Amino acid sequence: QQLEDIDLASNRISYIEAEAFGGLPNLQTVNLVNNRINDMDERPFWKGQYSSLMVQVDGNPWYCDERLKETVQSLYGKVSFIGLICRGGFIEGVRGTIVGREFEDVRLRIENDFEGWEIALITVGCVGFVVLCAVAAYFALLVYQGRFASEKGYETQRESSPFM
Repeated sequence: QQLEDIDLASNRISYIEAEAFGGLPNLQTVNLVNNRINDMDERPFWKGQYSSLMVQVDGNPWYCDERLKETVQSLYGKVSFIGLICRGGFIEGVRGTIVGREFEDVRLRIENDFEGWEIALITVGCVGFVVLCAVAAYFALLVYQGRFASEKGYETQRESSPFM
């Protein structure tokens, strides 16, 4: 129960059993660097009352998908995955490839990216504003030209009037 650090680096581990770290309330770091882990759920961390467990996971062939995203989100603030770089996968809402990108960057991009409908709404709003400005400028031009023409026409009529 006093164990604080576990070093399991380079052991060809491909799966972490459910509740693998349960019963270790003082656990602070788990080193899983350079193994064969490509997926993980939150079950290995269920029994722990961790406040800031750091799990080092660089060098593993992570498959980043919706399930991994949900796992990382469910453990957010409790467990930090350091070096989780996507080697494959697809996560909805992320434009472009996620291969070779750190998962934290992908997670932040999901939070900061606009959805497709939001982008369409912003685009329509901007186009509408530009059209509205163009119509207002056109009407302003017509009013200006109308005044100028009426003033010119009035003077022309006055000059050609026989009473002057």
